[in-house]
Amino acid sequence: MKRVIAVSDSHGMEARLRKVLTGILQKQPADVVVFLGDGLWDWENIVDDLRQTNPRTHFYRVSGNNDRSFDVPDHITFSLGGVKFFACHGHRYRVKVDLDLLEIQAVSNEAQVALYGHTHIADITNYFNCLFVNPGAISGWGSYSPVAAEVLVHDDRSVTARLITERETE
Repeated sequence: MKRVIAVSDSHGMEARLRKVLTGILQKQPADVVVFLGDGLWDWENIVDDLRQTNPRTHFYRVSGNNDRSFDVPDHITFSLGGVKFFACHGHRYRVKVDLDLLEIQAVSNEAQVALYGHTHIADITNYFNCLFVNPGAISGWGSYSPVAAEVLVHDDRSVTARLITERETE
């Protein structure tokens, strides 16, 4: 089984981003960690430390609508365990309205999983044979609010996902 952790929207809360990811990765290693934008300053300040303590993990990032000063792509694709992922912040695909444009982009990239942020609302939705996962926002408050998402790719290439609360990272 392969494990992906997605986080998004830290908006200057570097310490919280570090605490959440450190807590998640100390409990169980991940094959991939992806930051979905809006806080690339925070991400860039912690990712080297995360790489040192998690040398087998691949770390990816995309830019959000508040990351204009970074030369970072606004979407990426990657494969894990035979499953293709499409990752973006979501602002270019009107995800605050619906998932239609994101679905078109994900399917055109042959993705089985689409990871996105921007809305600050955690969500897992199966939509036209694609699993859409929004981890919520690191900058959200409350120990019961989702701050990350875990996507598991099983040996048979099936995919499951769940949201992770801050309380679970402690």
